[in-house]
Amino acid sequence: MSLSRQLLVLIVLLLLLAFAGSFWIALGNTRDYVQRQSASHARDTAKALGLAASSALHDEDRATLIAMARALFDSGYYQKLRIVKQNGEALVDLRQPGDADVPDWFRRLWRLRPAEQAAPVMNGWRQAGRVVVQSHPGLAYRQLWNNARDLLLWFLGLAAVALVLGLLLLRALLRPLQSIEARAAAICEQDFGHIEERPGSRELARIVTAMNHATDRVRQMLADKDNLVAALREQVYQHPVTHLPNRRFFMNHLERELDSPETHASGALLLIQVAGFKGYNDRNGYVRGDELLRRVAAVLSPLAGEKMQLAHLNGADFILLAAGSGRDQSLQLAEQLRDAVGAELIDTLLDCRIGVAFYQCPELGRALLARADAALRKAAGDIERIGVSEDIAAEMLDGYTVAAWREELRHAVDDKRILFALQPVKRVREPDDAGTVLHLEALMRLRLHADGGIVTAGRFLPVAERFGLANALDVALLGAVLAWLGEQKAEARRRIAVNLSAQTLAMESEAGAIAALLDEYADLSGDFLSLEVNERLITRVPGHIAVLRGLADRFGVELGVDHVGTGFDSFAYINALRPAYMKIDGSFVRDVESNPDNQFYIRALGDICRGLGSLVVAECVESDEVMRQLTAFGVDALQGYQVGKPTLVV
Repeated sequence: MSLSRQLLVLIVLLLLLAFAGSFWIALGNTRDYVQRQSASHARDTAKALGLAASSALHDEDRATLIAMARALFDSGYYQKLRIVKQNGEALVDLRQPGDADVPDWFRRLWRLRPAEQAAPVMNGWRQAGRVVVQSHPGLAYRQLWNNARDLLLWFLGLAAVALVLGLLLLRALLRPLQSIEARAAAICEQDFGHIEERPGSRELARIVTAMNHATDRVRQMLADKDNLVAALREQVYQHPVTHLPNRRFFMNHLERELDSPETHASGALLLIQVAGFKGYNDRNGYVRGDELLRRVAAVLSPLAGEKMQLAHLNGADFILLAAGSGRDQSLQLAEQLRDAVGAELIDTLLDCRIGVAFYQCPELGRALLARADAALRKAAGDIERIGVSEDIAAEMLDGYTVAAWREELRHAVDDKRILFALQPVKRVREPDDAGTVLHLEALMRLRLHADGGIVTAGRFLPVAERFGLANALDVALLGAVLAWLGEQKAEARRRIAVNLSAQTLAMESEAGAIAALLDEYADLSGDFLSLEVNERLITRVPGHIAVLRGLADRFGVELGVDHVGTGFDSFAYINALRPAYMKIDGSFVRDVESNPDNQFYIRALGDICRGLGSLVVAECVESDEVMRQLTAFGVDALQGYQVGKPTLVV
């Protein structure tokens, strides 16, 4: 029960108690007063009748005595009237029932007992008899009833006025507490504003001041943690000169990209070198050399797309992983990079060389890097300054050309051959919940038209993204997931996470295809659906945050962020997005048992996420040792083949 209701109940109880006590005392006093008045009236009547009846009693004129007594008795004020002689003989004996037109319960509760009042009848100096009078209680009951009713109405009216005034006073007094409650809820939603209105009472003003100070402390604490993680990430995973990802980060990312069945199955690795840089550095000094490297990095960064990973290996060597890029697209990108860097080097007499190596998964990262290095050496003797490793047929994947894949995907959406596999994400942090499923992630699959074989998303998503088909695949996957959920019994339903691509986020609106599906399955979306997005998509295009937050607010879906840590940006986006969980990228997880830098980074990242109200999930968990390490680090949930393999839904 809320504080306002508790206080209201207390006020009502106090009013009732005060009313009941006052009513009881007032009505008791009224009863005593009425009884005294009745007794006094009967005594006065007895005295007056005793004086008037003296002569008639002396003469034993019974008729006169009866007439005198009847005149008084018929007024209805008396229940009993008797005139008796001194020897006890009753000359007049008039009686009537003591009925009263009030409820019987009232008579039993407030019983009146009118006493008989007597007066002597004198004959000279000698008492000849006496008059006995008893007042009728009916009139007293009527007066007492009327007084009780009026008193009750008065007290009820007074109580109503007091209750209204009390409510208004309570509202005024508790308004600051409501502001404090709203501010506490806002802090949970990562909104660290202040309470501007100051309450009039000193105690509540102190509470508001303390709340504002606590808000500042929490905000500063999270900011300090964010800065600490950023500093660590810069020190461990970024090149100190260009601030691009360094060799350590890139190799982790490359191994994960080449080994995961859910990532792009093919692509190109471009090794970019500023030829002759060592001599330039020796002639002009390290300061100018570093400045040149920063200029080259600034030229390369805008040309690296959302799905590409650019890094600074060492010296004047840069590297770009173009996952999902085909041969023609990769060579065109190499020419753009060569021309852009060459334009920046025009006043240095240096040139840019690029080695291109194509790959198809699975392949070892170091082997791919060796082929790219061989291609770079070929570029030294090529007039175009671009060398290509021809070891892999870059335009063929699983026996399909790129054009054939495009047609396959276009028909797959119409033929409903977009399937999905479910992989569990299991809790590990809380002992009572350990092993329970947090949610299931829907991994896209394609049934081939030719032989009915099932292929993972990494085999066809690059082509879909290249030809603008990713949005159609996302919509098909989400529709299939929601339809499958609708077919399940209520007790068998589990929350399912679905990834959204950059194309889908760019095309989505209030009337978009995703919104239409969520509206169609509104009874399932809020309780059983999570929308997941790559961290790099929302850090590079802030507008995507508004799209996702709009879908969450409108349909109640849960939001999640995956590949956390690869964006190399501040975590400020968490305040606006308010995700339910943050999934740490697998490149930080794969060798966590032997890499102290990754261990510290995961711990710090987890503290930030939990401090901002999000659960921490680690992906790519492939061994028991990694599971134990991550559990010890305080990660909330795990995902990977060691936790649970994907299960195809057909």
